Amino acid sequence: MLMGGGSGVVQRATGLTIRRYQTAAGTHVWFSGIIDESFPADAFSATRGVVVIDLGGITRITSFGIREWNRGLMGLEADAAYFANVAICVLPQVAMVSGFLGPSGQLLSYHGLYECEQCGAALVRSFDRRRDPDEAWEIGAPETLCAACQLPMVFGDLAESHRLALAHSGPLRDHADLTAVAAAGEALTPSSEVGPATATPPAKPSPPRATASHGAVAWTYPFEVSKQVMGNATVMWLSGTLDAVAGFRHVADGLEGDLVLAAPGIIGCDAAGLAVLRRMIDAVVAGGGRVWMARCSPLLVAALARNPEALGAAAQLTSVEHGVPCPRCQIDAPYFMTCDPQGERGVFCGRCLGACQSPSAALSAALVALPCAPTPDWLRRIIAVPPAPRAVAAPAATAPRWIWALAAVSTLALLASGVSGYLLLRPSKRRVFPQLESQTVETTEPATEPPSEPETPALDAPVAPPKRSRTRPAGRPGVAATGTPGLAPAGPAGGEPTAIAASPAPQRDAHTLGELMRSHKAPGDSSPDIAIDSDAPLLPAQLTADQINASLAALKGGVKDCYAQFREKGMVLVSGSVSPGGRLQGIEIGGVLAQTPTGTCALHAMRRASFPRFTGPAMSISYRYELP
Repeated sequence: MLMGGGSGVVQRATGLTIRRYQTAAGTHVWFSGIIDESFPADAFSATRGVVVIDLGGITRITSFGIREWNRGLMGLEADAAYFANVAICVLPQVAMVSGFLGPSGQLLSYHGLYECEQCGAALVRSFDRRRDPDEAWEIGAPETLCAACQLPMVFGDLAESHRLALAHSGPLRDHADLTAVAAAGEALTPSSEVGPATATPPAKPSPPRATASHGAVAWTYPFEVSKQVMGNATVMWLSGTLDAVAGFRHVADGLEGDLVLAAPGIIGCDAAGLAVLRRMIDAVVAGGGRVWMARCSPLLVAALARNPEALGAAAQLTSVEHGVPCPRCQIDAPYFMTCDPQGERGVFCGRCLGACQSPSAALSAALVALPCAPTPDWLRRIIAVPPAPRAVAAPAATAPRWIWALAAVSTLALLASGVSGYLLLRPSKRRVFPQLESQTVETTEPATEPPSEPETPALDAPVAPPKRSRTRPAGRPGVAATGTPGLAPAGPAGGEPTAIAASPAPQRDAHTLGELMRSHKAPGDSSPDIAIDSDAPLLPAQLTADQINASLAALKGGVKDCYAQFREKGMVLVSGSVSPGGRLQGIEIGGVLAQTPTGTCALHAMRRASFPRFTGPAMSISYRYELP
């Protein structure tokens, strides 16, 4: 229902109020209430210019509401779209749901919840990206002091979720009309609908949180969630460390219908994280939904086998992320089913459902202790292809000043070296010689004064050029000092020049910078060489197979340490590219141990690889490690 008046255009739906204000530069849209399946499809109609969408009044957003929200965003037409005062319950959806801000929307301001452990006070803090830098979230939530007791408050949500929301939004591009549109909308919005956020000083980074651990291994990987709403099911892809810090406070808010927890990337888990997982499963079951655990990592399966009560009475395990060779389709399946369509337990190929051999006795024993169920066809289609990683935009142009200063100095140094190299390599200025012992060499040079007569003197006319003694470096070992091109040896004592027959030096390829520059010296150039260290060998254009294999073989000990730690057998296939600087880039781990704790450990071991430098383009490599 639409209503007009001095307060702008008001549109009401079930539990939701939308106020739309038109200004000369654009549109300000204010949402207040609950976003659910009744969200109107025309909520973003009649927008133009710069659009500011204020979500400060949203108190809850459901899974089906996210589905309708994405449909409504298709009707948004704007020169630039900004999302302001994003509520605490909405911001995790920005991090989890691809396209939640539309194709080009940007996060402008948002809220964060803080709690004081000393006095129990709570604070909803407002952050504005025009004032608070995104870098404040790099090592945790920005520090906030309690107004009552002046002690640091504890962030009440998942800080990593806020960081990812900012990264997915990209650097803020401030439009010229943004301030005018935002200010006009805030002035017209009724004060009763303004969210509870409190203005605070600019954000400052806080110390990093303690990392979770599993056994004796400390994991520093943050917990991440990618969310998809497909029909009546919500699919949540989990990765990182599942612990008490993971929270799920707002990650699990508003879940409706069935829930699929796909956890191929869980590499750390403890009892506190399983307890949080159980609370989320119970909330879904209480709402009448079903819960499937799909493509769970072996580490999570082992943790669930030790604590089977974490799955409750309704959640069921359908598949495990572990490569198994399938005799039917003759290929290694990336995951296997725990039951066939008839409900018989076992290990079945994730592609063709053919029976496979169990990858390990420990994993088979863990599956016996867990409730397993067949995988429905619709679920097989959903989990067959994990969602593509969301592109994280480049960091904002608000980097520290020392970074820009360092970049400027590096650029000037490169320009200076390029100019120096050009001047040094010009044919008339090529003056290079090694730093060897100096010796005195007597040379003869033609007179500098022009002849008094224009006629060319006879060839047999006596010439008495002046002699001088000059110190110059000795020749290279095995080469006479008088054999330098362009210099004649000293004549006899009588001062008469001695004719010497010039014999060309044997030609060969230059192997050092010094040889290369001396070989291009201009004929007749008698200038002395410049003393630089130029006889170092030139870098090769590409590395040989032996050089690459030697560098990768040196890491075998680190990869074997991963086996000693996790006791998982199989092949680790490493692929990537070697940069001209000798570093391994774009590392990917394949084989049966991919997406396992052993594969992750091997990935970190490969980052220590070092190769000889070369001058050509990057080289693609592939290498295999057999464990044990």
